[in-house]
Amino acid sequence: MQETLPVEATPSSMFSGLSPLIVVPHAEEVSAYLTTHRDLGSVLIGVCTKLREEFGPAVELSPEMYQDPEDHDRYLVLYVRLPNYQSGILQRIEAVTSEFAEPFEACTGHLLVTTDFRRTRAY
Repeated sequence: MQETLPVEATPSSMFSGLSPLIVVPHAEEVSAYLTTHRDLGSVLIGVCTKLREEFGPAVELSPEMYQDPEDHDRYLVLYVRLPNYQSGILQRIEAVTSEFAEPFEACTGHLLVTTDFRRTRAY
């Protein structure tokens, strides 16, 4: 069973052990979503840890809110960004996230893990 995040957890405190390449552009939106869907926060930390193991220290992970313009559905997207891209990145992301299929299904919120093929930002 997944543990939930403590009430005082914020994106900053959640990701402190995974720094430095965790970028949360709109931390207040992400924090509000994770406050509503506390069970998702623990899964998100596990996914970030595994992505860091898979892609190494240069990977930038950016949790951001996405709002579908057609049906106004809002959910969390975790963007995986690299300094340089090689073929197979989507398969590697899928291999990592497939390990979390069961915990994802049990969560009240939704998380999409993907890449937007942008390069990492300078930190």
